[in-house]
Amino acid sequence: LLRMPLLTFHTICTLVISNVIAILCVSMIFPQVTIMSLSFGLGISNIAIDYMMHHHFFNHYVHEQQHKPLNRPVLYGYLTTMVGFGTCLFIPFPLLAQLSLYAMISLTLSYVSFAFVYPRVGFKPPRLFTRLDSIRRDIIPSLASLLVALVCLIYGSGHLKLDFDLSKLDYHNKPMLDMRDFFANLQKGQDALLIAHDERSLGILARVVIEQLGDVEFYNAQSPQANNDFASTLYLLMHTNKVQELAALAQTFKTDPQSVLGSFKDELNDANQLAQSCTIETRGMQSLMDNVADSIYQPMIIMLCIALGLMLLALIVSVRGAFVQAVSFVLLPLGATLCVIATHSNLNMMHLFALLILVVVSVDYGIYAIKEGANVRTTHAIIFSALTTGASFGILIFSHTKALNSFGEVMFSGMSCILLLLLFGKSNRN
Repeated sequence: LLRMPLLTFHTICTLVISNVIAILCVSMIFPQVTIMSLSFGLGISNIAIDYMMHHHFFNHYVHEQQHKPLNRPVLYGYLTTMVGFGTCLFIPFPLLAQLSLYAMISLTLSYVSFAFVYPRVGFKPPRLFTRLDSIRRDIIPSLASLLVALVCLIYGSGHLKLDFDLSKLDYHNKPMLDMRDFFANLQKGQDALLIAHDERSLGILARVVIEQLGDVEFYNAQSPQANNDFASTLYLLMHTNKVQELAALAQTFKTDPQSVLGSFKDELNDANQLAQSCTIETRGMQSLMDNVADSIYQPMIIMLCIALGLMLLALIVSVRGAFVQAVSFVLLPLGATLCVIATHSNLNMMHLFALLILVVVSVDYGIYAIKEGANVRTTHAIIFSALTTGASFGILIFSHTKALNSFGEVMFSGMSCILLLLLFGKSNRN
């Protein structure tokens, strides 16, 4: 691409503008935007380079071509990507919701530019590498790759070990390590969490606990300003040696708050309303974190299955008779990645997140390979697209941060399988 400076300059400008608009839109919709959603969103938005590659190498930007037909394979790829990220909007995980919206906005703006604006601007014809098409070899039959994909899926699914402890995604986060060590040093007693919707209710609840138990230590609080996503909720962390008394107090507070409040009744208009708006959570901190993880990964698994089903349906509609060949581009990367994870680590939250994106991206390559056929222009467009996508995400495999490393591991393994199919999978020549 760098051999065509004008097209390179316009492409960079398009990506910058689409990302800036996506950032502004996401920032206006969500009260707080995580830096990870912006980082991953910026990376995912580079998928739009695929749209430009396929238009460019098929002469859609050449001046002399006055009536340029719509590139249907790219349109199908764009639509399936929107469907895939659209399903992620329903996962109760702010990171995924923000990232998915970011990607949908950025990719839409880029697609409109590459598909409709660039042909009117006009650029020079693509400069092809004459020897690039010679590296393709029709070696792997479609049925063979599909069989290998199914074997990998069965083996990987059967040997996977799940670990959705969110605290393990960043081993090098010093504040997190310090907090973990703090809890590890508490050999006696039990941690508990007081939850209320306003400061007054939380204060009364804390005073009730002190009056009933006496031996209580409060050592952390969460204010509304700390996290706008939970602006209506206040948290107060405590520690006590009277574990059984605490559990009994929590149960009584739920069933008969009048008997617990005692001298504080005069300060309340409605004791039952206080009991409904406040909670004494007696489970351990690890149990609370596991509960949070459960509420995230279960919908993620469901959405992954839904996204996979939608992607397979999109392939059936778009490629029809060539479904067996196209479906390998989805199932082989997915199955091989699951095998890679099963051999040396546990499946974590970021693995699931990356698998969602891999399924969405791999469908595009299956559509490109089938609809465009196997020719020198398709080889240029797909190989360079796969290399840019694999490099931009695969480099994360060298990160020492567990979250980034897991994401890069999935994308590197998946894109390697796609490249293998592109270079050595059997297809009909156009």
